[in-house]
Amino acid sequence: MSKGDPEGGSTGGDLVLELRGVSRQFGAVRALTDVSFDCRAGEVHAVVGENGSGKSTLLGIASGFVDPDLGTVQIGARPPPRIPRRRPEARPRHGATRTPR
Repeated sequence: MSKGDPEGGSTGGDLVLELRGVSRQFGAVRALTDVSFDCRAGEVHAVVGENGSGKSTLLGIASGFVDPDLGTVQIGARPPPRIPRRRPEARPRHGATRTPR
C-alpha cells in the first residue's frame, strides 16, 4: 500500500483512474460538484455515503456509463469508452459492466 502525500494524492504506482473537476446535475438536483479523485495501481478505495450522496453517479461517471456535465475522466491515459446505453449487451466488449443494486 502506498502512502499518500499531504495534498491527498498518492505517491506510488501507475495512475489508473483520474477524475478532475467532475460535476453532474439531474434537473435541479446536484449529484456531484467539482469532484477530483486519483486511483493508482495496487490501491483499494471505498466510496461511502448516505443515500442520495452521489456514490452511484460518481462510479457511473468513472466507468463511462454516465457523462459528466463538467470535468474530465481518464482511465490510464485515455478517456473512458463511450458505453452504448441502449445496447447493454455491447458493454462487456468495452470492459465495463454494472450490477443492479
